[in-house]
Amino acid sequence: MKKILFLLMFPVFICGQSFQFTKWYVQNSSMGNQTVLFKNDTMSIKLDTGTFFQPICTYQDSSNFISIVDLPALFACYNDGLYNYQILNDTLIFNVINDTCGGANIRVSFFTNSTWTSLNTGIQDEYRLFSLKTYPNPTQENFTISVNNFNGNIQSEVYDLIGNRLQISNETTISLIDYAKGIYIIKVTYGDIVEEVKVIKE
Repeated sequence: MKKILFLLMFPVFICGQSFQFTKWYVQNSSMGNQTVLFKNDTMSIKLDTGTFFQPICTYQDSSNFISIVDLPALFACYNDGLYNYQILNDTLIFNVINDTCGGANIRVSFFTNSTWTSLNTGIQDEYRLFSLKTYPNPTQENFTISVNNFNGNIQSEVYDLIGNRLQISNETTISLIDYAKGIYIIKVTYGDIVEEVKVIKE
């Protein structure tokens, strides 16, 4: 239950050295073990007892630093956190610089008190099969969703930054004409894959 609560409370935004198309096995004595996947600017987690990866955050690359902020969730914390990291012999090590999210701060424990071990053999080719894109982004009205090499149904949900679902659609062109300028979270489902991306309305 603690592991599921963590996923609801602490989705994150990551900036760092390129994590794109990498997979890590994360062991934490209090939260249990899980696999973390970074692909297409989304971080996803699969519990040891789970079948599918669940997206919990988006990320952007920077040089050996990650800046963390929750995406919309039931118990989201919107305080920023700052970490740096290094990769040594297939092990990922995080060090907290500043994170004031919550009292006991489960988020800090997840990044700094876990053992992160690389599972990256062949991961690049496996996950480059599909590539999700949204364009134009930023947009003034409409944007289009496309998934390279995927011909099935695509479902999208539009959320504001406090977690309200504004619309759900099976169309690939989405209109934001009725919404204020700002940042929106788009949850896209295709096949057995779920991804989240940010779209900016100017």
